[in-house]
Amino acid sequence: MIYPPPQVVFALLILSTAAVLIWDIKYNPFGEDQDGI
Repeated sequence: MIYPPPQVVFALLILSTAAVLIWDIKYNPFGEDQDGI
């Protein structure tokens, strides 16, 4: 099995993290209408 170079793994990690953050901000605009638990 061929493993990708660390640069590729790191880039995918950064992209996935950015995608999650963008998704969260897009569908939950800065936490408005949230109950403070």
